[in-house]
Amino acid sequence: MMTDNRFSELILSLCRPVVNYASEMFLKRLMGRTKVEDALLRLDSLTREESLMALARSLEVTHRIDNVVCDLEGGVRAINTLTEVIDENVKVTKALTEDVAGNVNVTKALAKEVGDNVKVVEGVARGVDNNIRANRHRMQTFSVRLHPHTDFFPHGVPKQ
Repeated sequence: MMTDNRFSELILSLCRPVVNYASEMFLKRLMGRTKVEDALLRLDSLTREESLMALARSLEVTHRIDNVVCDLEGGVRAINTLTEVIDENVKVTKALTEDVAGNVNVTKALAKEVGDNVKVVEGVARGVDNNIRANRHRMQTFSVRLHPHTDFFPHGVPKQ
């Protein structure tokens, strides 16, 4: 028995460091895996957080774009309203221009009539002037025939 005991002790003395080393390695691996697992869980958590932040940023950009589009739609509506007002003003301006053109034509016709009337008045004035000259000439002829001391010209013959 003694040999069995010695042999057991020998095996035990030889195996103890190996068993301790194996246990130590197993524990280190187990602890390392825990650290790796913790790191992987943390990495997974950070990846989810990053994707949520990217999604939130995308949502923010989409919201801003939506606001810009709404503002642009309001601007387009305002431009359409201004365009309609300008179009109406152009129509009114055309109508006024046509009225002015009509008034110019009427004014030209009236000016022509006035010009014709002026010519008629000039003709009448010439006729009157001619009549006055003729009457003066007759008066001179008549006054020469009359005696200067007649009752017809109490103050004498008018001077010309």
